[in-house]
This record gives sequence, structure tokens and C-alpha cells, in this order.
Amino acid sequence: MAIPDTLVQQGSLDTLATQELVTSLVTLVLLATLVLLVLLPLVASAPTVLQVLSQQ
Repeated sequence: MAIPDTLVQQGSLDTLATQELVTSLVTLVLLATLVLLVLLPLVASAPTVLQVLSQQ
């Protein structure tokens, strides 16, 4: 497949945009994993905390 000249001319801009997209996606994924790592233990320990609070 031949690449159109317009795509070749816009190549640098597209690579910059894709790099920004990739970096934003990576940061989003890292933040999501951090939130999950923080929330999962809290959610897992929530029933025990509720039991302890109800016992008192």
C-alpha cells in the first residue's frame, strides 16, 4: 500500500499526538492500578472492620 503524501507530511504531528496519547494512557493505567492496589485491601478488610465495629 502506498502512503499518501498528506499522511507523510502529517507524520511528525501524528507521532507527537500518539506519543502524548500513549503517555496519558500509561499514566491513567498506572493511576488505576495504584487505586486498585489501595482499594482492594480496603474492600477486602471492610467486612472484618464492620464486624469489629458492630462487636463494639
